[in-house]
Amino acid sequence: MLKNKGKIFNKKGENSLFFTKHKIDNDSSLEEFDDEVRKYSPKHIIFTGGEPLLQNEFIKKYVNKTKDFKFSIETNGTLFQKINLDTFVISPKKQKINIDALKEYSKFNNTYFKFVYESAKDKWWEQVIKDANLPLDRVYIMPEGKKRGEQIKKMPEVIQYCLDNNYKFGIRSHVLAFNQKRRV
Repeated sequence: MLKNKGKIFNKKGENSLFFTKHKIDNDSSLEEFDDEVRKYSPKHIIFTGGEPLLQNEFIKKYVNKTKDFKFSIETNGTLFQKINLDTFVISPKKQKINIDALKEYSKFNNTYFKFVYESAKDKWWEQVIKDANLPLDRVYIMPEGKKRGEQIKKMPEVIQYCLDNNYKFGIRSHVLAFNQKRRV
């Protein structure tokens, strides 16, 4: 049913249940999935990891089946799928950009875009933001860093960049909280 069961995280005071590509077995029935989800008593379910929209039909059926939870998805934005969710978080990757999909997502007020600031020399997202006409009040820039210290070291530069360019500053909280630990 559920592979490597999702973990519960506290997000804004709510119990949130995260499911990544490794945690949903698409052969399961919606009822089996729902029974497993309810064991955790979450208020918010977030589909993430890999590209969750590759499991679009399963997610769409489940979201339409129950109205008991808030639903979010974290995606790289290469696929556009219209699903009735509470929040979309789009994290475009430099190697795979779909401007048309980003334009479609930007039409929804419940969509946020986050980019990872790697280097002052390579601000590739600036052209993406311009080409897709992304609303600046929903664009977050986060410092790159696989280790806590790397991220903290880069934070002042990224904060100043955000102030200078009217972007929002974001943190990669999992790195700050867990450093290099994975699957937490």
